[in-house]
Amino acid sequence: MTARRRPTTFRLFLVSLAAFLRSVLGIAAGDPVNVPGGPASVRRLLRLDADRPAATFFRDVHEVLLFEGESQARWSDVEGRRTVVEFVRDLRGWRREFGASAVFSASSKEDKQHARRALAWLGIKVEGGSPGSWTTESRSDAEALSRRRFFAAIGIPIPVLLSKLRAGEEVVVAPRDGTVPLPLGLAAWRQILREPGLSAADAFLSFVENVRASRMLLAVDDLDAETLDGLGAVAGNGAGSIEALRFLFERALDSFSRFPEAISLDGRRFDLPGGREADPVWTDLFGASPSEPARFLRQLYERDAGKGAYVVDSLQQLPAAAARALVLGAEGSGAKSVERFRRLYRSIRAGEGIATARRDPYDFAHVAAFLPLFPEGEGASSETERRRFLFVSSLVEARPELREPGLVALLRSGVDRFFPAYAVLEDVPVGPEVARRYVTLLDRLDRRKDSRATEVVCGLFGTGAELFAQLARSNALPLPAIRDLFSAYLELSLFAGEPGSPELGATELLSWLFDRLLASLSAAAPAAAGPPEEAAKADDLLARALVGPPAPVRLEWRGGRYLFDPTTDELSRRREFREKQRLASLDDLEKIRRARAELVAAAGRGDADSARRMLVDLATHLRIADSAGVPAAGGASNEEETAAREFVTAALRSPAGAPGALPTDLRALDALVAARGLEAMLGHVYSISAGDPEDLYYQDPDFVRRHSFRRVEKGGKVLVSSFGPTTLAPRESGGGSRVSGSVFGLPDVLGLLHAEQIPYKPGAFIGNEQIRSGLVGPIRRMSPARLDDDAMTFVAASCRTAEELAVTLEGSAERERLRTWRELARDLVPRSRLARVAKLGPGEASAYAVGEELSPTDLYRIGRRLALGSFPSSASPAAFERLREKFGEAGARERIAEFGPRAVAYDGRLRLTDRDLPAYERLAAYRTPQLFSDRLYDWKVSVARAVAEAGLPAAVLPVVLPEGVDKMLADVRMAFAFDWRSLVRRGRAFDAREIDLLLEEALKAGRLVRDQSADPVQESE
Repeated sequence: MTARRRPTTFRLFLVSLAAFLRSVLGIAAGDPVNVPGGPASVRRLLRLDADRPAATFFRDVHEVLLFEGESQARWSDVEGRRTVVEFVRDLRGWRREFGASAVFSASSKEDKQHARRALAWLGIKVEGGSPGSWTTESRSDAEALSRRRFFAAIGIPIPVLLSKLRAGEEVVVAPRDGTVPLPLGLAAWRQILREPGLSAADAFLSFVENVRASRMLLAVDDLDAETLDGLGAVAGNGAGSIEALRFLFERALDSFSRFPEAISLDGRRFDLPGGREADPVWTDLFGASPSEPARFLRQLYERDAGKGAYVVDSLQQLPAAAARALVLGAEGSGAKSVERFRRLYRSIRAGEGIATARRDPYDFAHVAAFLPLFPEGEGASSETERRRFLFVSSLVEARPELREPGLVALLRSGVDRFFPAYAVLEDVPVGPEVARRYVTLLDRLDRRKDSRATEVVCGLFGTGAELFAQLARSNALPLPAIRDLFSAYLELSLFAGEPGSPELGATELLSWLFDRLLASLSAAAPAAAGPPEEAAKADDLLARALVGPPAPVRLEWRGGRYLFDPTTDELSRRREFREKQRLASLDDLEKIRRARAELVAAAGRGDADSARRMLVDLATHLRIADSAGVPAAGGASNEEETAAREFVTAALRSPAGAPGALPTDLRALDALVAARGLEAMLGHVYSISAGDPEDLYYQDPDFVRRHSFRRVEKGGKVLVSSFGPTTLAPRESGGGSRVSGSVFGLPDVLGLLHAEQIPYKPGAFIGNEQIRSGLVGPIRRMSPARLDDDAMTFVAASCRTAEELAVTLEGSAERERLRTWRELARDLVPRSRLARVAKLGPGEASAYAVGEELSPTDLYRIGRRLALGSFPSSASPAAFERLREKFGEAGARERIAEFGPRAVAYDGRLRLTDRDLPAYERLAAYRTPQLFSDRLYDWKVSVARAVAEAGLPAAVLPVVLPEGVDKMLADVRMAFAFDWRSLVRRGRAFDAREIDLLLEEALKAGRLVRDQSADPVQESE
């Protein structure tokens, strides 16, 4: 984008005028105030990054303090606030006792006494003569712990202090105060808070001890300069912005502190969703016109205890077209739109999302973006209904062919019981008829009486469905072929027949598996490069189909040429996992099928001797007897193993000619055949999501076999089911873990197990397990079949395009810059951060400066809008056009979606998706971290961009991305559960140096090999 540059004199006049007006209004750019002990000490105390800029100090600190406590809590009830106050108290106590600067050593008797006195003040008792022989004992009372925490905060941990004293070194303790800017300035806050005595010396501690002032500070910081200036006109009584802010502080703090961005001004009037055409709607709702700003401001935050502000704020975050559709509907401005919106407003429960510090999910703000999908666009009456609506509408949006009223109703009825199983419908375009049969079978199987037999059948159904989803993602077969195979799978009597009888459909399952599925894969597979016997193995055939075709690439690195095949690398990892598990394989199933057929044939001929031999052979392949027919020893057996073992033993003991000598009723064996089929298929599904070979569960040979598909109920409520969420719990005995529920959530569960084994560095901290899971499950792995250089190039180019936009705009006026950013990204980034980007004038709009406010995913989503939309820019969509030429529109977006989020909790997307998500600040307003963790794909974008800018192919992402994420997990330090800035800063630090280290590790491990082919000239010839 280009902008006409205003004359320098005029720009200077505008800057001077703005400064003069702010002086008149009592608002300063930010007066420096004192921070006892210095900002770095307070940051260490609260686990904040030490390199955060001074300008954001107050915001950073109060984000932590407000996250920890309820909005109405006293400061003394909030641990973080008490910690800061105690730090200041201990700092003052130390200075009274030892002065502003003190030197400690053990070089003389007086120095030793001085050092002992300091240690005693810290609650440490010292015994021993010479410092080298000192032994210490630390008190654990609150005062001693507080003082030692104070010492660590000023940068002198106790172990460091003691080690230096024992070594005879001098230790200088001289904590110094520092200054940081206070947003708005002291004069403004004296008037807003009605505290005329507020000074630069005590302002920092005053805000810590005043929870209401703390909330107001963050709310005001969310307002851009244009809005602050506009509030002066809104007040309407000549008192300027301070009068309006004081009103908000004294009369509407609860609602204003939660929804400050409901205020959006365009000159002297409110700029509201729907534009001026929607003025009648807002006038009807608030009883005041947006053109009467003073009255409207009061009504905005006072109406229905802030519900009006909540609704406006929720709509402000939507794209302008979506917001207009919600406010005005299809009919546009008029009496009908007023009545329609009145109904929508009434459907939002009073107080919802307003009265609590953290909102419940699936409120109006959560589902508002999806309401325009349906004509009426009215909210459901309960959280459960909204959740059902949200998840089903997202599925229908992705698969429009499922938008059939009867099917939609069926899908909604099953959300609460087996929503994870809908993941298959995202990947396999089955059409409404097959989708209806699939959901009907889910319902029927889920209602069966719980038993081991039902567990096997349900496990087979879910595992087979997931295999189909993965085959569709790898493009192993044409989609029509996958659709036909899936339809045939649903018709198996195993699922549609008698409830809880896997033995009745086991042989049919094997026939379908080998004669239909594997035969189709064999026909579609390219000729194998290896030995014929290896290519013929059923497990290798399925594994290759699930991973995708070989895709070796040559890369130049460190002046040499190397080869890497992500497909072969992935196959090796999956094979290693399966081989370490005590599981039946597909090759075992083939032998079982052949032995059973020969047994039936021998029994049909009346050949008792051959039948006995075939029975022993079948029992051996089923792992219930050895080659001599002796029952196999082992650990605990399940029901079908016990029954099959008893059947074989009885049959082999029957004398020749006895009724049991010719076994014809093989139901006991067929039940075990079905269970072995489940094992073989489950091994492949698990291997898809399994982590590194060093993970502990690789060493547990029964990890996969322990997966439970049984229903668990408590108090009449189903806690675990075959098609419900995947859960992980420690075993009651024997150690290890057990996975329960469906297979559709295995990436999260196995990713979390992997994350627990990472060697974390001292001080590393991640808010909670949901955040950790969000950083691992959907981020570490990318499908090798969907890796594409053009897709990665598109992501990197989009990020750069957004940065370049800031440079392009720097010559225009700040107000014009803000308007441009708002038009482009109002639903992606809060106005406050966009305003800080818009402040970057000539010479200030560097990539680093933009990156301080826009995360890698912000840059990517904004840049891709520039590249693909009608917004004028210098961005080139060439990479996307090449993707479209190769894969079509849908295929191109599938490749790009590999770099996107998986928004399960936010919008019900169970696969990686090419979707815009709300800003971190918006998702952090909810009490459930799952919504927030859906947004955590900045690390993936950072790594992809670094790889692209290093000139490496996308094929190396399977080497770089998992290990890169592990290294970032190992040393990231979050100050609180939703501290997204720490995660973003760690991701931005990922660069070519880290790529080099990871490729070096891959070279040592043999995953990356040196290219021994001919020289480049011969190769090109």
